Amino acid sequence: MKSKWDYLFALFELKEARLSDIAKKTNTSASTARQRLLELLKKGILSQEKDMYSPTKDNTDTWHIFNIMKFCRNREINYNLFLTPEFAKVVKKSVKKIFFLEGDSSEEIKSELSAFSHQSSDKIGRTYNNLRKLLLDVKKIAKNGDIILFAPAATSFNLFQNEWDRGRKFNEAVEKVFR
Repeated sequence: MKSKWDYLFALFELKEARLSDIAKKTNTSASTARQRLLELLKKGILSQEKDMYSPTKDNTDTWHIFNIMKFCRNREINYNLFLTPEFAKVVKKSVKKIFFLEGDSSEEIKSELSAFSHQSSDKIGRTYNNLRKLLLDVKKIAKNGDIILFAPAATSFNLFQNEWDRGRKFNEAVEKVFR
């Protein structure tokens, strides 16, 4: 089943389109497409003039959502995971702090996560260029039983040779810092 975000992404690709073109692009019926587009119209993310739909150009949320979608699509990540109120609730309820390690997309992810999860922006930490320093700051707020998730979202060739080197260095740093 297609989400409203899939229809928005189709419209981003089409730039401006009729309902029939959006339905064709998403391989769904016109009535299903209309229902999803109405959800986006109510939020002000889309505009409709006569029978043409387009992304709302002066709505900053529209462009934050587009940037999340573009980032995810370029990395073959399902953007629907990040564009839900449930995601923001999980961050708000379960995450103490999100620490960033310098990489190809750290600042972009940080910016978009801050913009999309308004109520969770206090959870967004700084960006580090040293894994050990990052873990030392994590250690200051982590309590026994807390989970520390190391979740690389993009490459960081400025700090590591490859993903195996990154994993090995993370394990070594954790051993030294949390011993």
